[in-house]
Amino acid sequence: MNTDRKEESMTVQWPYDDGSPDETPTSAGEEPTLETPAQEEDNVEAPTGQTRRRKKKNAVGSASREQRRKFKDIALKAIQLYEAAPLSRDYVAIELGIKSSRPEDLAIEALTTTREMSPLGDILAMYTHDKFDILMELVGKNREEHRTIWNALKALGAADDTPLPADERESARVLVDAITSIDSDTGTDIATALDLLD
Repeated sequence: MNTDRKEESMTVQWPYDDGSPDETPTSAGEEPTLETPAQEEDNVEAPTGQTRRRKKKNAVGSASREQRRKFKDIALKAIQLYEAAPLSRDYVAIELGIKSSRPEDLAIEALTTTREMSPLGDILAMYTHDKFDILMELVGKNREEHRTIWNALKALGAADDTPLPADERESARVLVDAITSIDSDTGTDIATALDLLD
């Protein structure tokens, strides 16, 4: 009878009651077992980590496909430019604002750089108009656009190496004279070159 009382007196009493699951009393010599927060975290995080790794793998795969598609586009554009006339490639280089007219350089520049201006496109759109209409078109453009068009005209041989006047209206008048000097054959060549960039 004394032994039974001793075992009952060794029952573990939990000193708090916060709504956590009841623990079964333990007898002498037994350790209460509790699941640690670290164990719970491991049980939760393991599958989550696997999911994240799978998502990362998919993202990398998508990027690789995008790169392969870009490389293919550049290769096809380089072939197209290689088959074009040398003069057309020269005009494409003028449009892109680069010195090299090698097909691969043109293809890379055309497909990897965002062009904010199209100097040859502007010239092609204006050269057949009368001087007043061209002047009104140029007055609406800023100094940077004037300079870009001027550089293209110099590359075409339609302007000399003198700098543009600082005054925008005066520079517009100088541009008008250079643009109206473009003949129809040059206009046709410009149009052919721009078609290569579509």
